[in-house]
Amino acid sequence: MKILWFLIFIPIFLLGCAVGPDYKPPSFEADEWSEKNILNNEDTETNISLAQWWKGFKDPLLEELIIEAMDSNLELKIAEQRIIEARALRKVSRADFFPSFGSDIGVTRQKQSLNNPNFPQGPGINIPRYQSVYDAGFDASWEIDLFGKTRRAVEAATANIQREEAERRDITLSVISEIALNYVELRGVEKRLNYVTQKAELQEQIVALNKASYENDLIRETELAEAETELADMQSQIPPLQTERRIAAYRLGVLTSAQPGALLKRLENHKQTSFSLISIPVGLKSDLLRRRPDIQSAERNLAEATANKGVAIASLYPSFNLTAGIGVLSGGSSTLFEQNSENFTVTPLISIPILQAGRLRAQIEATDARVKIAAAQYEQTILNALEDAEASLTHYLNEQKTFTKLQEAEKSAARTVGLEADLYDLGLTRQVALIESQQEHAKYQDIATQSETRMFKNLISFYKALGGGWENFAIK
Repeated sequence: MKILWFLIFIPIFLLGCAVGPDYKPPSFEADEWSEKNILNNEDTETNISLAQWWKGFKDPLLEELIIEAMDSNLELKIAEQRIIEARALRKVSRADFFPSFGSDIGVTRQKQSLNNPNFPQGPGINIPRYQSVYDAGFDASWEIDLFGKTRRAVEAATANIQREEAERRDITLSVISEIALNYVELRGVEKRLNYVTQKAELQEQIVALNKASYENDLIRETELAEAETELADMQSQIPPLQTERRIAAYRLGVLTSAQPGALLKRLENHKQTSFSLISIPVGLKSDLLRRRPDIQSAERNLAEATANKGVAIASLYPSFNLTAGIGVLSGGSSTLFEQNSENFTVTPLISIPILQAGRLRAQIEATDARVKIAAAQYEQTILNALEDAEASLTHYLNEQKTFTKLQEAEKSAARTVGLEADLYDLGLTRQVALIESQQEHAKYQDIATQSETRMFKNLISFYKALGGGWENFAIK
């Protein structure tokens, strides 16, 4: 009996032992931004934080669409359910810390075979051929976490929850960025449509003037044909832009879980002619490593793989199981709860893996490889994130320079229009020359708009690369 109690309680005093590696987050240092002086300009007046970078565009409809998407986007809802699933699975793992209980109540009605040689028969023997057996009791079983197998499993489950939460933050960031990118694209296309249509309308005037000149034998037919060719070319540019605008609107609808085209009226009623360009302090590059959800996800994946290696190592060690049962057993329901009907069992069991044909060692080897894979993936994710941030920063800053020069060209073209108008009023130039200068101005307005759209899209990509924007929409 003393040995029994020893076997029951000695593992309880050893519960502090957990085999396998204890996880420590890897360290990674990042250098400074390549354009740190431009990014963190102290003279910039702004109250916009990186967590709400889209407010820097100062567009109420853009902000509304983002808020609506946070409540309705289906990808976010799927991610939230994955978090709920992961939390439930951790509860399953935690349940292994505690004994499991069960209860059985039953009655057995049996008929003995008279041809059974083991059934006692003969004079003076009066054993009923029909018998009923009543049984009721409670069972309990408990695998004591002697070497930390359950604890490592709970660690893995916890890391899985945190990884799913990081994945949800990453989806949040992607949805916000996609809405901003498509919205900026749509508004840029609308401005381009205006300029391309304006060029086509001006070309129609040139064609009309050339027709009149041709009819009066003032120009050759080839000049008229060239003007008509240009008109057709300009008009052909309009339908693709209309298509781009519709596609951007449809995509915005899907991102907000609306039917494609459901936002068309709202987008048409809200005309945004230009966006503000506010520099937002972005902090140190090392902040990016802590803020980006994909890096958080990769780090938690490494933690989960490390904990699972501990689970595999614990399988090499003995497991201690304790089962017990208490109940009553009787041949009649009237005597079922009498003291003489009581019975119980207590079974401590130690299982020791001996000959496993290398299976357990192979499992440990596999989990060790998974840890190394996760570590390499974590480092690769960091490098990709740094490349993403620096590349989008370079694209943005260089496009900003391009846009500045195109603005200068557009202003010069506008000045040319004014000069040509003055000459036309004085009768010193033809009307065609004035119209062509107006076309040139519209052309540079179109080119500058394309550059402006790219610049804002590059800025959005940079803010996404910084990992800002999910903080206000984190799941509780």
